[in-house]
Amino acid sequence: MTCAAVMSVFCVMVTCLLGFHTYLALSNRTTCECYLGETASWEKISYLKVWPEQLGSPFSAGCLGNLRAYCCPAADGALTEWKMPERLPKSFVQRHTMC
Repeated sequence: MTCAAVMSVFCVMVTCLLGFHTYLALSNRTTCECYLGETASWEKISYLKVWPEQLGSPFSAGCLGNLRAYCCPAADGALTEWKMPERLPKSFVQRHTMC
């Protein structure tokens, strides 16, 4: 009986951890981005200071693209190099420069 109770607690903890990391993989975020984004301002993360929060993560490739990058590494074994976009999307610039 005690063994079953301990196993149940561990199963719940592992399931919660799996769910949280699945969310992080789908949204292409790090643990720090997730926690700082919820409890502090977007400006606390140095590399996101120049990126508008309304656009979300500049590294996100959508759910399927994020999962592909997370679960299917490059065939040549090279690591994925994430780079900040050089400029804001045209649609965002047009919306925010109109009078």
